[in-house]
Amino acid sequence: MDTTPYPDALKVLRTSDWDGAAPGEVGGETVDALERGEILYFPQLAFQLSPDERPLLAPATSDGKSKNVVYDIRNDSLHGTALSGAAREALHAMMRRYSESTTRLVKTMLPDYAADLEIARTSFRPVRVEGRPTSYKKDDTRLHVDAFSSSPNQGRRILRVFSNVNPEGEPRRWEVGEPFEAFAPKFVDRITVPGALSGALLEHL
Repeated sequence: MDTTPYPDALKVLRTSDWDGAAPGEVGGETVDALERGEILYFPQLAFQLSPDERPLLAPATSDGKSKNVVYDIRNDSLHGTALSGAAREALHAMMRRYSESTTRLVKTMLPDYAADLEIARTSFRPVRVEGRPTSYKKDDTRLHVDAFSSSPNQGRRILRVFSNVNPEGEPRRWEVGEPFEAFAPKFVDRITVPGALSGALLEHL
């Protein structure tokens, strides 16, 4: 993992089990690091695939139109895949297992958050981003904030758990942005609020 130009954004942890934390890594310092905007990095925590699941890493798993295969544990639904039959069932089971594993991890490592967690969708990307035609709004290689007009977070915070399952063992590369306090002043004077939206907000204050 490469976090240039902000290497101090990582807090490296020793936990290697989705169901249990390494001694001294629960709550406290771990929560404080996350609240400071650091990334919790688990270099020894791998999402292990069975031999039957490894073929699911092939690009053919995607339907060719969607950026991600998406599983939603709230209604047990799966979208964005071209697979059918037993292969689709295997993909469904793998993504459900990942959703359940990450939920347990967060509740174990960050128990103060457990009562207020809202479990959302799980995404799987079997096709590389590099080289795919896309608009600048959907280009994940650009530095971006994970809050979109199509699915506003309504003041809630997003906590994502990523696991690299590259079949060739290629590491995932990250470009980590600067802290929000340093980032926001550069753009705050250029942000405008539409008049209609402003009026609607004022009516409800």
